[in-house]
Amino acid sequence: MSFVIFLVNFKSSIFWFGLLIAAELAVAAFYILPVLTYGPIGFPLDDSWIYAVFARNFASSGEIAFNLGNPSVGFTSSLWFLFLSLGQLLGFSPVAWSIFLGCSAQVILAVVTGFLVYRFLIMVGERTVGEVSNLDPGEDKQSGLETPPTRMEQSGLETPPARLGKSGLETPPTRLGKSGLETNPAGTARLLSFLASLLILFCGPLIWYSLSGMETTCFLAIGLLAILFLSRGWYKFAGISLGLLLITRIEGIALWGIAVAYAVVIESRAAKKNPFSKSEQKSLKSMSLRGVRNERRSNLFKFKRRLLRRDAPRNDKNTFRYYLIKIIKKLLPLLIIPSIFLILELLKNLYLTGALLPTTFAGRKWLSVPAGGRGPIAYLRLWGYGFKLTLLPQFLQEKLVLMFFWIGAGMLSLFSIRLILKEAIVRKDRMSGLGLFLLWVIGHNLVYMVMLPSPSQAGRYQALNYILFWVMLFLPVAVGLSRLVGKFTVRNKIYGAVLSVFLAIIFFLDLGSAIKWKNIYLATVRHINDVHIQVAGWLEQEIPPGSRVAAFDIGALKYFSPRTEIIDLGGLVDREFAGYLQEGRVVDYMKDRKVSYLAMVELQNSPGWIFENLKIQGDPRLKLKPLFGMMQRPEIYYLHYREAAITFPKMVVYEIEWAVGSRQW
Repeated sequence: MSFVIFLVNFKSSIFWFGLLIAAELAVAAFYILPVLTYGPIGFPLDDSWIYAVFARNFASSGEIAFNLGNPSVGFTSSLWFLFLSLGQLLGFSPVAWSIFLGCSAQVILAVVTGFLVYRFLIMVGERTVGEVSNLDPGEDKQSGLETPPTRMEQSGLETPPARLGKSGLETPPTRLGKSGLETNPAGTARLLSFLASLLILFCGPLIWYSLSGMETTCFLAIGLLAILFLSRGWYKFAGISLGLLLITRIEGIALWGIAVAYAVVIESRAAKKNPFSKSEQKSLKSMSLRGVRNERRSNLFKFKRRLLRRDAPRNDKNTFRYYLIKIIKKLLPLLIIPSIFLILELLKNLYLTGALLPTTFAGRKWLSVPAGGRGPIAYLRLWGYGFKLTLLPQFLQEKLVLMFFWIGAGMLSLFSIRLILKEAIVRKDRMSGLGLFLLWVIGHNLVYMVMLPSPSQAGRYQALNYILFWVMLFLPVAVGLSRLVGKFTVRNKIYGAVLSVFLAIIFFLDLGSAIKWKNIYLATVRHINDVHIQVAGWLEQEIPPGSRVAAFDIGALKYFSPRTEIIDLGGLVDREFAGYLQEGRVVDYMKDRKVSYLAMVELQNSPGWIFENLKIQGDPRLKLKPLFGMMQRPEIYYLHYREAAITFPKMVVYEIEWAVGSRQW
C-alpha cells in the first residue's frame, strides 16, 4: 500500500516515462526471445522485406527502385522508407532497426494516449479547492488545462484587490465540490493515465505491428501527437505533425481535414470572444498605471476602458472580413506546412510512377476486394468479424461468453461517448483531445470504405480502432475512480470496489490478447523464415544470375536473392501490371517481361485462389515445371492463419517453358 501511495504522489514525469520504457522492453523480450530459440529474428510480414529492399537500394545507389535501373514505388510510407534508409546508411540490421523504430513509436503512442486521458480526467473532474489551488494562472503546466483568463487579464490590467469586509480581508471564494472540501489530486489522474498507457503497450495487435517492420505504430503515434498539439492550440507543431502524417500514409489526410475544421470553429469563437489583435494586447500589457502622475491616471483608465469595450466593426461585411483575416493568420501553419509535405509526396509519386497515389493501393485493392466490389455494410460486417478474431483473447471466442462481453463493452462504450460529448459541449474553448481522436477514427474508417474496403493483414489498416476500443472501455472506469478520491463513504467504497473489478477485467483481457499475439508473432516470423527466405536462398544459389522470376510475395525473395530480377505479380511495384490484371492478361505481362521462372504462394493441397485469379494455370502458352518448394508445418501455420492471414502455407518455384510459334505445351 505504501508503494502505491508513493506512485500516486510521485510527480516526476521522467519516472512514469521510465516505467513505460521498462514495460516496453519486457514486452519486446517476451515476444522476441521465443523466436531466437528457433532461429534468427525476422519479420512476420513479407511486405517488410520490400521496405528493406528499397532502403538497401537507396542507401547503396541513391535510387528509389525495387530492381535497380527501374525506378518505382512499392511502399506506402515515404517517412518510414527514409527512416529505414538511414538505418542502412548507419550499417544497422534492417530487422533490429525496424524493431527499434516500431517499439519507440509504440512508447510514444502509449505516452500520448495516457496524456490525453490525463487531460480528459482533469477537465471532466470536479474542480475542487485542492485541485484549483495547484493550478498556475491560465494553464496547468503538467496537464495542459487552460483556465480562461478574465477580461482584465487579457488586456494586462491588474485584477481588483481583495474586498475588505467586516471581519477583515476577504478573498474571492472558490467553488467547492458536491461534498465540500473534497479533492481530486492530480496524482490519481496521473496514475490512471499511466494505466491507460499500459493498455496500449499490452495490446496484442499493437505489439505485433510494432515488431512487424511496418509503419503502422509510427502512423498512429504521429497522428495522436498532432491531436495533442491541436488540443493545446499549438498549430505550428500540429502542422508539422500532420505533414509527417501525410508522408507516413496518405490516408492521414482525413485527420488533416478534421484538424482544419476543428481549428476554424475554435478560433472563430476565440476571435469573437477577444477582438484584440496580438499587437493591441501587447500594447495594453505594456501600459501600467504605476509611475503615471495622479492627474493623468483617470484619463489613462478611461482610455483603457474604451479599448476594452471596443468591438469589431459594426458593418456586417467588414466584421466578416475582420474575423476571417484574423482566423486565417492563426491557421496559416496548419494550412501551409501539411500542404508542402503533401505536394512533395504527390510529386514523388508522379515522377516515379506517373500517378499521384502509390502503386501499392492498386495491388492491395485487387488482393483484398472482390471483383464485384464490397459495400459499406459488407465491409463493416467483415471488419467486425476480423476485429473479434484479432483483438479478443482465445477464451472469448465462445458464443455465450462473447455475448456477455459485447454487452458489457457496448455499455462502457456508450458511457465513454457520453462523457466525450459532454466534455466537448461544456468546454467550448479547447477539447481534451479524445473527442478529436474519436472523429479521426470515424473519418479513417470512412476513407478505407472508399479507398480500400478490406480488413487486410491482421487488421493493420484499421489499427486505430484497437486504441479506441481500450480507451472506450477504460474511460468510464477511470472517471468513476477519479471522482471517488477523498470520499470515504460506505456507498463510495462499494462503488470503488465494483469499478476496480471492471478495471482488473479490462487488464486481464488486454494481457490475454498480448499472450495470444505472442504465439502469432512466433508463428509468422517462423513462417517467413522457413518458407520465403528458404526459397530465396535456393534462387540465389541455383538459377543463373540476372534471371527473371515472376512472383506474388516479392520482398524476401528479392532481399535474399539480390542477383535475381523479381517481376511483381501483386501490383505493388509496377503500375502497368494493373491494366494487365484487369484485362486477365497476366500471362502476356509475364511474356512481355521475358520471365523464365515463377515463384508462387499456394495452399497446402491446391494452387489456391491467387493462382486461379491470375489465370496462369492451364494457359496453353506456357508449361510450368516445378523445381523447388517449401511448406510450413500445419501446427505452425494454423497458429496464425485465421487472425493474421498474412500468406499461404507453401511457396513453389516453377521453370517456365514458353510455346514456340503455334506449338502448345
